[in-house]
Amino acid sequence: MKKIFISMMIAASLALLAGCGDDDNPANPGGGDDNNFDGGTITATLDGTAVDFSENAAGVDEDPGWYTFAGGNQGAGETIIVTLPAATGTYGLGDPGDPSIQLVYNSMAWFAVSGTLTVSSVSDDDIAGTFAGTFEDIMSNTLVLTAGSFDVPIVRAP
Repeated sequence: MKKIFISMMIAASLALLAGCGDDDNPANPGGGDDNNFDGGTITATLDGTAVDFSENAAGVDEDPGWYTFAGGNQGAGETIIVTLPAATGTYGLGDPGDPSIQLVYNSMAWFAVSGTLTVSSVSDDDIAGTFAGTFEDIMSNTLVLTAGSFDVPIVRAP
């Protein structure tokens, strides 16, 4: 339960950060050419279906040495939240202390129970890599995620 609450708070924080723009124009509060945050990309294949979670995709510094990033597809009601070390390497999924991936897909919450996450590059401004694994919902139904990739900016408060 604590993990879900923390994830919800992180997602809310990312949504607030994504809504912040770089100008004070009330007609265009997000800045730029439209009101969408110009974030990164997060894509995956879920049980054979390509899914794009890139809308408002961005990360934050959650704890020293760890980043959390999220993105989604509001039209489809899909969201992904990933917590991972801020260091390159390949990591397991599903055990306490490992990186975590949580999804909202087909109106259900899914949690990674096995798989791998590879961080291929990391800086103060960006993190990129790949992931794949098996997810379960609260009823122990499974969902297979393949070909996951991410390249997201790390958002910092001004």
